[in-house]
Amino acid sequence: MSRIAFLLVGVVLGMLIAPEKGSTTRRRISNTFTDLSDGVDEFSGSIKNTVADVRDNLQGAARDVKTDVGNNW
Repeated sequence: MSRIAFLLVGVVLGMLIAPEKGSTTRRRISNTFTDLSDGVDEFSGSIKNTVADVRDNLQGAARDVKTDVGNNW
């Protein structure tokens, strides 16, 4: 199990054991998962942007190499 999974299990168990009303606990658990989902979405978007930037840089470098090789032949 990954560290994130253990963290989530710990958070949920901690909330369930905490001495609060059931509705408050359920709301906190829901908010925690909503925040986690938002964080995953942001991280995913960041990765997509980074991959796109790397792709663009590699394509530019490949064009430069192709131009240099073409000019030197």
